[in-house]
Amino acid sequence: MTQTIRKPKLMRFATFITALALMFTFFGVMPEGALRVSAVEEFTYTDDNGTWSYYLLADDNAVLTEFEKSDSLSENLEIPSTVNGHTVVRSNVYFDGNTTIKSVVIPDTIKTVWSTFERCTNLTTVTFSKNQNSIPSRMFMDCKSLTTLNNFSDNGSITEIGSYAFYNCSSLEKVTLPCNLTSFSGEQVFMLCKNLENIIFPEGITSIPSYTARFCNSLEYVYIPSSVTSISSNAFYLDSFYVPKIYGYSGTAAEEYATEHSIEFVSLDSYVSAM
Repeated sequence: MTQTIRKPKLMRFATFITALALMFTFFGVMPEGALRVSAVEEFTYTDDNGTWSYYLLADDNAVLTEFEKSDSLSENLEIPSTVNGHTVVRSNVYFDGNTTIKSVVIPDTIKTVWSTFERCTNLTTVTFSKNQNSIPSRMFMDCKSLTTLNNFSDNGSITEIGSYAFYNCSSLEKVTLPCNLTSFSGEQVFMLCKNLENIIFPEGITSIPSYTARFCNSLEYVYIPSSVTSISSNAFYLDSFYVPKIYGYSGTAAEEYATEHSIEFVSLDSYVSAM
């Protein structure tokens, strides 16, 4: 049985924005017509897992801001899609260091995610919202048991992945990146994923930044599409004992990188011609 609680309070975020606005005003750089932030009412919603704090947007949709777990917190956490009749479209909740959660479901109502599960060492399975637009920095950093990413490779909404997003996820073995991914907003996305065997980069991504898969000692191969034009020299771990194969197309950055670093390059040109 679900219990609801309505409790208004001043949001810390609004306080921060107001302070920022005052600073702009003091220095005379407040943009003309800039939004003036007033106190935003915050509410709470309680389910079997705990109490969720949220505020409402102008369209009456909800943004989750905090979570206080209950003693009956389930190891299979489902972030609510509605709170007190309001559709949840964004989650800013941090679950860092929670060792109870083994799986999490992000509902399809959510489009923007700033939540992180950093150091949730027992988390094994994540089901992404089919409509979320990015994976923020450090979202699963040090989640050493994470093995399964549902609604990930075929997710047409995710276009950006932040730095350290899967840093030290040492149980991940295979990753096919989201089909419409266009950029990494930072470095070290898969660094120290020591059991990662392969990475398939999607057509449309243009660069692979520093330390993307550095110290991924089990990496056997990566697929780099022709859309990639820039690869950092230290994107992958390279030494005399470990050199992954690179699959790609002749005359591309993938072949150039392989040649520069004495890596075996497997051309897919003939395969495409045969199709």
